[in-house]
Amino acid sequence: MYISHDRYFKLGRYAKDSEETTSLLGLFHQLPGIDLENRSEEVSKILFRCYGNRLSQLNMDTEDVLQEVFKGILTRNKGKCPWDPGKSSFGHYVHMVCGCVLSNLQKKQKRKTDREVVGVRTYTDHAWEWKDAAESVEGSYEISPEQEDFEVKESMEDLKIWLEGREDSRKTDNKIARKIIPLLCEGYKRSEIASFLGMDPGKVSRGLHYLRSVTPEWAGV
Repeated sequence: MYISHDRYFKLGRYAKDSEETTSLLGLFHQLPGIDLENRSEEVSKILFRCYGNRLSQLNMDTEDVLQEVFKGILTRNKGKCPWDPGKSSFGHYVHMVCGCVLSNLQKKQKRKTDREVVGVRTYTDHAWEWKDAAESVEGSYEISPEQEDFEVKESMEDLKIWLEGREDSRKTDNKIARKIIPLLCEGYKRSEIASFLGMDPGKVSRGLHYLRSVTPEWAGV
């Protein structure tokens, strides 16, 4: 079901009380995590402000990308990693979701482009033949909640590798950041990370601050 950017802002105020609207509003209220009915505009501002360069590189309408971000948030609301104010700020969480969604879209486009160049070998009518990619991969990019969780961890692993290659890789804040990334992926709070690593909470805070400062550079924004 496609829900336009404008409709997200109008739900509950201007939209007719259709069965579809009522059902969607009920879903927003029942799910944990981010309430898109009331915070969708904030999400869109973070996407457009922080990822303008990457949006321009995608061969997609920006409204379609925003729709994918909303879907990504709803998926996480129903999955294992809904937003928890006790674990991360709203802005940082949405920034991470936007980054994961954009990475997924870029990977999809690259796979599609690669397949369009070489085609896809398909078995039809008792024989192998090369077919246009669009005929073979249509509808094959739906991502399950489990895959979404994997994408988050994969992105964080990429970030960890990127940090290791930075000029400041031997500095304390960088080292702390690399240590806490796996625990952040699992949703641990600052105090829990400090206890798990036997580290002063202040050092964990330094690592978190460092991550927030370098993440935009890593994401290319």
